[in-house]
Amino acid sequence: MTRRSPLFSVLLPVFVSFAVSLAAPIAADRTAKRSDAQASITWRSFDAATFQLALKEGKLVLLSAVVPWGHRDRIMSELTFADPRVISLVNEKFIAVKVDPLLRPDIDGRYGTGASPTTAFLLPSGHPFYMPDTAGKILKAGGSYFSADSLALYLEELAKYYESNREQAEKAASEIANSVLAHKDFDTAPLTPGILEVSVTKMLEAFGQWVPDPAIKGVYSPDADSLELAVYYFVRKGDRNVLDRALLAMTDMSRGGIRDQLGGGFHRAAGDAAWRVPWFEKLLGTNAQMLQAYTDAHKLTLSSRYRIIGEETASYVMGTLADPQGWFYAYQEADARLGEDGDYYTFTLEEAKGVLSEEEQKLLLPAFDIAEWGEMVDSAPHRNVLFLEEGPRLLAERFSMEEAKATEVFESGRKKLLEARARRPAPAVGKILIADANAEMAGSLIRSGDAWKRSDLTASGILALEFLWNNARDPNSGLIDHAWTPGQGRAGLPIFFSDQAYTARALVAAAESTGDPNYLDRARLVADAADRVFADSLDGGYMDRVSSPEGPGLLAWPARSIRDNALFAETLIRIRHISGRAEDDKYMRLARKTLESWADEYPRYRQAASPFGLAAHKYQTPPVEVIVLGAASDPDYANLHARAKAVYHPWKIVRHLTAEGAEAELKTRKVPPVKGAAVLFCGESRCAGPFAGKENLSVELDAFLNVSGKPAAKASPDRNEKDD
Repeated sequence: MTRRSPLFSVLLPVFVSFAVSLAAPIAADRTAKRSDAQASITWRSFDAATFQLALKEGKLVLLSAVVPWGHRDRIMSELTFADPRVISLVNEKFIAVKVDPLLRPDIDGRYGTGASPTTAFLLPSGHPFYMPDTAGKILKAGGSYFSADSLALYLEELAKYYESNREQAEKAASEIANSVLAHKDFDTAPLTPGILEVSVTKMLEAFGQWVPDPAIKGVYSPDADSLELAVYYFVRKGDRNVLDRALLAMTDMSRGGIRDQLGGGFHRAAGDAAWRVPWFEKLLGTNAQMLQAYTDAHKLTLSSRYRIIGEETASYVMGTLADPQGWFYAYQEADARLGEDGDYYTFTLEEAKGVLSEEEQKLLLPAFDIAEWGEMVDSAPHRNVLFLEEGPRLLAERFSMEEAKATEVFESGRKKLLEARARRPAPAVGKILIADANAEMAGSLIRSGDAWKRSDLTASGILALEFLWNNARDPNSGLIDHAWTPGQGRAGLPIFFSDQAYTARALVAAAESTGDPNYLDRARLVADAADRVFADSLDGGYMDRVSSPEGPGLLAWPARSIRDNALFAETLIRIRHISGRAEDDKYMRLARKTLESWADEYPRYRQAASPFGLAAHKYQTPPVEVIVLGAASDPDYANLHARAKAVYHPWKIVRHLTAEGAEAELKTRKVPPVKGAAVLFCGESRCAGPFAGKENLSVELDAFLNVSGKPAAKASPDRNEKDD
């Protein structure tokens, strides 16, 4: 159990008094400000007309980028920008622009501060505004969250400086912009076998800098890509150290407050290195990535811990973020009411005692470190974030109980806490379809459903993908629109590369899962449309959005994502291997050109280059082909098909051949003719099989790959093996 120092006990009443003194004026002023302020800020769109107006009136542009789910974003929108002083200053001295980063990730990506919300100040040219600090150092104006008082003072200072220094400000911004653009030329380099090793080295450097200490503050986001790279590298190279570091991180995350210990799923990020105190928003994309990561960890290690976490994540998504029509909501907000900070997810000691029996209290209070004073010191010091300090096994040892009894009591108390939480007003969900996140979740559900032989998860992924295809695809361009909402339809934003990349990836997963060639045809259509619109014709790779050379400000600048490019390259590689068609060789050429466009710079992205390292190695390495032979009408086919899809290898593709298509393939591979349903394992120039109903396909695959066995389930150091 966490020990709290005597100093903490002395200072905590001071924190409580301070928090109460802040909370009272906020609550009292909210109604007053809304009634006193007869006007509101005149918000405009981010377009050329807005910047022309700023130029005409000689004003700076205030850019506010607030996400709809954020705790601080809501406070700034509803309190800071409702303050009469702020309203007056903004309307008089600035041109105000508000954007939703959910709908316009291109704007947020170019002007964002790396935190949420973003408060930026721009020149009429659209370039960021720079001004000297008290020491004379030139800094970009703006920041993240501002209270009304601090923003009012800051606005006065900015307006005064700009009025007296317009020429210098424009010159400084132009010089800085030219310097940045000089580094945006994209060079190419050949792919080499050492890319995988360099990528793993950069990933290990990031792991080595991370210490799971709750006292170390910062922004810690789940990194599913590095976990996938570590699993892949272990299977390829047998390096247990790499795998153990990744599983260590997965175990710490699963025990921390970043994972919803009661309701499943993962919050957006944590504010400390031990993953204990989260930012309470739950995003669809984050949960899609973590579902895939824990699925792979389970299939590799066979540890039930990882499967439980993965299935609880899927259960949360299907229970909270799934629309009855089959698509997925983009997020669940952090709080049900303005001014709260995770109150829905946290408990006071009294609240926990009020629903737990004495026997349950004995185990659950130390298990989740529920004490008189919890972790939420900023808004409500007595509320506890639920992170798993001790599981039933250690609790059983401590209290001299049978482990089965401790587990029974633990699960009973956990269920009661969840039921008590369910009686609270729940944070709202964002009922908007965001294409890239929906596609990523659809693909994760398909792959996880196949891995666990959970046909319900696979079917949910297929349904979501069908809905996305039928409702978000622009029939004119063939591109996937970024957003869709009930009653309003498509947002008219088929302009982002990420939506095409993740949709194509999910379509390939559906093709592998079902054997339906229509999904592969659709993947080709999306890939071809993306290549026409987003490709950098000179150097390869894909831009993040439709080219906008005349766009206001930084929208005219080129930008691209190493993750999106790498995953798209892997999708192109998969299309070629799955189809087996020579006419699809063009996708391998596109993949190579894409990867080469990053090969000169990927090391500087450190662990963020993990997807690139994977894709580059997969381009250079033939996959393990799991070839399913037979017809769906064969009574043995369905069972064998499900078992074949569940076989695990991190670089595996599943191909389906009917009797008509199989004959030539088998002859080419020098495999005798096959009657009925069967499975082949092929790689490079050799095959194993055919295998039918009685063989253990996992064992046969291991034998084919000359693998003697899988890693032990408990792969982490003892300090994290507080198994439940």
